Amino acid sequence: MLNKLIFFSTVWFILSCSTLPVRVYGAIAKQAGSVEACANYLSGNSNSIKDALNELSDEDRLLIEKQNTPITTQIPVLSFNPYMGRAELYYSNGDIAHYTQTVERQLSPKEIIEWKCAERIRMEIDDKIGNAEIMYMLNPMNSIAILKEVHEATSYYSNLSKSIIGKSDLLRSYLYLPVIGWMSQSRGNYYYACELLAVAGPVALEASLKGNDSNLKKAFLSSSAMAAGLERASYCSGKR
Repeated sequence: MLNKLIFFSTVWFILSCSTLPVRVYGAIAKQAGSVEACANYLSGNSNSIKDALNELSDEDRLLIEKQNTPITTQIPVLSFNPYMGRAELYYSNGDIAHYTQTVERQLSPKEIIEWKCAERIRMEIDDKIGNAEIMYMLNPMNSIAILKEVHEATSYYSNLSKSIIGKSDLLRSYLYLPVIGWMSQSRGNYYYACELLAVAGPVALEASLKGNDSNLKKAFLSSSAMAAGLERASYCSGKR
């Protein structure tokens, strides 16, 4: 499974039609404390990423200030495989991340910032999960460090879900965790991931009941069932 865990904190996402989303993500990612700043932004504090946005060009800042101006861009759409019960939103090629598939949409500047903030937080979650997997492979007895990474990933994920689960399908797609599908396929005991599974399963179930994207709903429902199965296989109920 290790080769499926991708580290994204500093990668760049490739988009066409409008490069504003790329520049917004780059500015946010460079800001110190960008994950916390984005969490605050998604919770309603619009000033939390002000310093990052000030690093953009005058032209970009002017465009962002026009809150009602629609911007045409390509947004990612979850690619769901019903035979495997798994989905993907993006994949990595070196330092560049590519969306699995995209559709053209018009988004307001505010929607673009929300999207890129959700993406930034999700990249941090992936990093933490990836770190825990590497630590476990190198030394399963390094439990304190492993559980710390999982705890931080779970905390970020839980807070992100509270901010975006009731919003658009685009934002909600960042709550889908493909790592659960890979864990399920490997049929291993992931006792160290119990805290994450306990949160991700119910979030996926709730997300499956929202929105209009049928593939996204199916992916979440499948992920919810897999998380529950992994909890049983990893004997999580006796570890809480």
